[in-house]
Amino acid sequence: MYDATPKDEVPNVRYVHPLTDEHRNLLEQTMKNDASPRARARAHSLLLSVQGLTINEIAKIYHVDRDTVSTWLTKWEQQGEGSLHDQPRSGRPPTLTPEEQELAIAYIKEEPRSLKQVVDRLIGKYLILKPPPQTQPRHRSQSGGRDPTARAPFADPVWDARAGHDLRDTS
Repeated sequence: MYDATPKDEVPNVRYVHPLTDEHRNLLEQTMKNDASPRARARAHSLLLSVQGLTINEIAKIYHVDRDTVSTWLTKWEQQGEGSLHDQPRSGRPPTLTPEEQELAIAYIKEEPRSLKQVVDRLIGKYLILKPPPQTQPRHRSQSGGRDPTARAPFADPVWDARAGHDLRDTS
């Protein structure tokens, strides 16, 4: 990281080191063609820094905190090209399998204004029969004094009918 302030002062202005032609081309291509808006913003902010814009000026352009821009610059110096894209994060696993996701995207492209029809087609195609989530109170005070972990038997006639269960069958 290039620091424009003298050594005895607190640094206010930081810039990216001058770029090689290869890095400049990479940043320009990322800024223009990358699918990720975040990667495009990071690449553009690095190019703006090389042109002499301060962290505060770049932060105003992108409506982010100056610490965010500072992090972008620091990560570029440490990680290079890998810093432009977000790293994978933990989170809830997808509900649909990859093939179901592809099918859903195809259905959405066919019927972009009617997501209910897309869901109905997916249900008809794969019989996506996942019961609705049961919401449980977290504390006894929310459950009227009952034990919130005690579950009532699940009964959803619509789900049971789609799954082929007959509620009248007692055997």
